Amino acid sequence: MKISIARRSRSSVLVVLLAASGCGGGETSAGAAKGASGEAKLSVSDESTGKSEAVTAAETDPEKAAEQMREGMKQFNNGKDIKALSPSELKQFLPETIGPAKRSNSKAEHTNAMGMDLATAEADYEPEYAADAQQHPSYHAKITDLGNMSGAMLGGFAGWAMVQTESETETGYEKTVQYKGFPGQESYDRETKYGRLNVFVAKRFTVEVSGNDVTIEQVRTIVDGIDVAKLGTMGK
Repeated sequence: MKISIARRSRSSVLVVLLAASGCGGGETSAGAAKGASGEAKLSVSDESTGKSEAVTAAETDPEKAAEQMREGMKQFNNGKDIKALSPSELKQFLPETIGPAKRSNSKAEHTNAMGMDLATAEADYEPEYAADAQQHPSYHAKITDLGNMSGAMLGGFAGWAMVQTESETETGYEKTVQYKGFPGQESYDRETKYGRLNVFVAKRFTVEVSGNDVTIEQVRTIVDGIDVAKLGTMGK
């Protein structure tokens, strides 16, 4: 993650370049970068001297950097200071069972660091099957509340709604889709029997379900078990 802060004589303007979470490993249209060490970098540009230097977040005043980040996020969110849902609120959208599949290894967490406020909840789902069954499907579901980062991340997801794309290989495909009125991406490989559906809900939440040894219809069934309509109302 690369964060650029332009220092002016009277005010600071924060420009955040963030990798879009849950976008198949892609980047926002603005771009994203990491240092060779893997540390998040803070790039400070002083317009009065024309000089620029990269420093790690740890080398700056943490409280000041966090406040600059919060103020920058508010600009992206039309002046709103958005708070992410609590772990318990987000986890309720991962039901104990979806069809024949039972939830396991569930966890949820809320992160508030360096002015960024977001939350995640995830779980595995495995239906019961006979030992000699030909298919042993398993699924992983993850819901992310982008919180105050949602405005900054919006550009990366906007293409899902505005541009329809589809690509094919010899064994599978990847394409943009509309799921219950929300933009998303769907991919499936017939050879590995791996499928994924990622949905961007209410310009704030991502719902991603992936499955092994499955059909894409089975992946959609797991997504159908998550109340994305209600999730969308939580961001209002």
